[in-house]
Amino acid sequence: MIESLTMPATAGINPILFPKPAPGNQGTVTVLCGPNGGGKSFILKTLVSLLNDDDEDNTLPARGWVLHKTGEAANFYRARHHATTMRSAGILGRTRAGSTIKETQPEKYARLIIFGALLASLPQLPKFDRHRWMVEPIYRQRQIGAVGAVDEEQGYWFGMGAPSFVSTFNSAVQGRLGLRVVKDGLELVLSQGEGASSPYPNWSDGQKSLFTILAVTEMLRPEVFVFDEIENFLHPALVSVLVQHLKQHCRQTILSTHHPHLVFGTIIDTVYYVERSERPGDLPQRLLKYHSQPAVQRRISLLSDDRSKLASLYRLFDVKDAALLATGAMVLDALDLEVHAALSGHFECGAVGAKSSVYVDRQSEQIGQLIRSFSPTPNVVLDWGAGIGRSLAELAKRVSVVPTDHHSWILYDPDPANEAPLARLAAAHDTVSVVHDRSSLTGIEAGVFLLTNVLHVLDPSAWCEAIEDGWNAIRHSGRGIILITEIYPLLAAESRAIPIPPNWVVGLFRELGFKATIRHFSSHGTESYCVAVSQPPSFLYSRDAILNIVVAHWEALKTQLIGEYEGMGHKLSMGDHQRLLNSAFGLARITSCLRAIESSTDRSSGKSVPTAI
Repeated sequence: MIESLTMPATAGINPILFPKPAPGNQGTVTVLCGPNGGGKSFILKTLVSLLNDDDEDNTLPARGWVLHKTGEAANFYRARHHATTMRSAGILGRTRAGSTIKETQPEKYARLIIFGALLASLPQLPKFDRHRWMVEPIYRQRQIGAVGAVDEEQGYWFGMGAPSFVSTFNSAVQGRLGLRVVKDGLELVLSQGEGASSPYPNWSDGQKSLFTILAVTEMLRPEVFVFDEIENFLHPALVSVLVQHLKQHCRQTILSTHHPHLVFGTIIDTVYYVERSERPGDLPQRLLKYHSQPAVQRRISLLSDDRSKLASLYRLFDVKDAALLATGAMVLDALDLEVHAALSGHFECGAVGAKSSVYVDRQSEQIGQLIRSFSPTPNVVLDWGAGIGRSLAELAKRVSVVPTDHHSWILYDPDPANEAPLARLAAAHDTVSVVHDRSSLTGIEAGVFLLTNVLHVLDPSAWCEAIEDGWNAIRHSGRGIILITEIYPLLAAESRAIPIPPNWVVGLFRELGFKATIRHFSSHGTESYCVAVSQPPSFLYSRDAILNIVVAHWEALKTQLIGEYEGMGHKLSMGDHQRLLNSAFGLARITSCLRAIESSTDRSSGKSVPTAI
């Protein structure tokens, strides 16, 4: 691998240091950016020339370039004339296959390896020998014929045994890679669904470039991969796919670019800005030979943070782009205002009503099915923490659920602000009533004590109240159940909410003496769950004992969230960011509640409690 490159007539960062991956980790990616003519491509070409030099010290004294490598040999690959190479990477002619191809012909040799790996995964060639394929031209021609007769309408699709780059490519382009036998040999094809397919010559340049780089790097596995402007032909999402692939299959990747997506990418390890440090002086009297010319004056800067990256990339714009930059500034100002408004209210917990759709949402439908499957008695559903009545309103969309099953609903929510919406909902149904205060729940017996998407917003004291009220509601019934439904992780981060895993709920209720089981189901693209709590104990612990048990479980959940938060690492997707916010807000909420309980306990025991100033 490469350690550093020292250059002549270079100010700023010199030598350039290339990060090396730690044992067992993914490879590293170094990016050179800057204006045209600054020297990015020249540095890459010189780097490859030095890598290819047999001189033990890898030096070119006349030019002043010095390359330092680790002790092992550097197996490298640099695509030359990539636009030409990629246009033929998916075609293997019979004549070409029948000729002798050596490792000193990197593009042709790579194509041979790629097709050999692809053909080995075809069921039509069960005894395919990859070694013979690489060394015997006659064997290659025979295997091409063994795939099938010449038929441009017959496709052969690569399956489970294909190299991993095939699935990466299929996912990136939303298609299926295969091949067909044509008159001149083999030709890759891409199925695009609904009967549409494209032979390799008809692929877009982006598809060809993506396939070529994915295939070459996986099959040749170069230790050092050098590429000039790898983003050409590709939109940003495919650039990300490609860079992640390079980190998995190459120990070191060195790229040049003008693209902000690569400069600001979170999976890029090091970024250098390369520029000419002075303008051309007097014209030369004689045109010197290349190796006799003085070195061009350059400056190289390390862009170590977003501010330096933004400042450097800004210089690549022209004054004529002022309108673009001004528009960008206006968009940024508008976005700041929007983000500020979102931060002021988006993360707040709030009761949510039924959706406007005529269809029952997935979670509510599951609740209805569970109620019917348990056949609880009496036929009373006590919806504790009903919010503004979403569960009942959703289930009422299916006429058979509420009237036919003859369930009476009692709605209760600890927040007085939700009384009016609940009262309006009760007025629309003869079998629905509203309880306005917790004391009125005394003596109510229910077949179902429902806790839907409410536990994650309760503090430990409210948890104790819900447990006590649930036990009181079902303890006299032989078939009463407590149904707890939650989404985990939460669909959106809430500042006063805690993402509650199902095993945590089960463990808590089992410790209190209940029987508890879990049922999982998919909802809103995430995992929902239902915990069915039954067989209540003949007696319930005191409030203080219940609180101690709840707090102990909260402490365990706090430890779990700390582990998830610390283990997040670099974020690669919006889903990762969402889970990070869930963990961060949940951790903050648990810590705040536990401190409040600790402070309250200290006061009641007479301990000195610090007073906030």
